[in-house]
Parts: sequence; C-alpha cells; structure tokens
Amino acid sequence: MNDKEQFVIRIIDDEEPILFSLNLLLEIDGWKTECYSNPLDFLKNVAPSVPGCVLSDIKMPRMSGLDLFETMKEREINLPVIFISGHGDIEMAVDAMKEGASDFLIKPVKEAKLFSAINKAVNRYRKSGNEIEFKRRIKTLSSRELAVLRLMLDGVDTKNISRRLSIGERTVQGHRWRIYQKLELNSVEQVIEIIKPEWLP
Repeated sequence: MNDKEQFVIRIIDDEEPILFSLNLLLEIDGWKTECYSNPLDFLKNVAPSVPGCVLSDIKMPRMSGLDLFETMKEREINLPVIFISGHGDIEMAVDAMKEGASDFLIKPVKEAKLFSAINKAVNRYRKSGNEIEFKRRIKTLSSRELAVLRLMLDGVDTKNISRRLSIGERTVQGHRWRIYQKLELNSVEQVIEIIKPEWLP
C-alpha cells in the first residue's frame, strides 16, 4: 500500500470553486480526500486516527484557519496543517508557521507547490506517528528494562551494562531480548537508530 492509498487529505475552504479545484487536483494525482466548506463541519466529522493532513484556507467567516489550528491542538487532533492564503493574509500565515503549521501556500495554488507541501506533511505525519507509537511501547518497559535501554542508547555493551547495574550478563541479555520484543525491534542498531533518549520517561 502506498502513501496515497493510506493517507486522507482533508480540504477546508469556504469558496466552493477553490474547494472543487483542489479536490480535483488531488484526486487526479491519486490522493484520497475529504472536503469541508467550513472548519466546524471538519471538527464535527474528522477521524483523527486516520492518517493524513489538513489543507485549509486561513481566512474563513465562521472560524479562521488559526482558530481551527488552536482548536485542533486543544483536542489533540495531531494532523499536520497546510494553510492556503491570499497575498493579504501572509502575516497570518507566518504566525501559523511559528505555531507549528506544516506549510502555507499562496492563492492561486500552483500544482507543484501543492504536491510538494502534501508530501512534506505526509512525511511529517509519519515521523510524529512513529514517535507517538514508540513512546507508547516504551511505557510498557519495566524500570530495570528502562535502565538497560538508557545504557544501550549510550552505546554501552552487555558486559559493561552488567557491571554498571550489578547484574549478571545473562540477566542483561534477557532484559535486552524483552526490550526488542516490547519495542518490536530486532537489534541494538535498530534501537539506537530509531529510539531517541528524550522519549524515555
């Protein structure tokens, strides 16, 4: 399954012609889409667990894109947001980027820039999704397994982990095996490459 089959692009714009044209562009390119004429409908119907991103106008009458972005944060709707703005709304778009928006595009939106922004947002979602999932798995580790994991991330081998924690080498190997199982990883190289020390409690 490729990205375009598993990700949904939610388009929000109060101008029907723009909504239609953006939807058509993305569908022709192979993306799955959902269309909303205002942010309130989006908030009412969105399924945050479905991977993807949000492509939203920044200036809308019932709720602005910035207000939508803040509401998404409050409700923990962790979908990257790409804002679309007119030339007069650039200051608002810059503020949105400072608050963590994925990108912003100027109307009329050029195809190449649209597809580039979508791909960037999808990659951002994938990375944040991985972090959330691995943090969940880390929570399943015991305190001793966490201690072993910290030393593994520092590049300490089994023999020296055994010395530092005053436990036998076979016990360390047992902890490492359970760490691999719980994190769903296969080697110390994978652990060091994927797990970030700041993710540990």
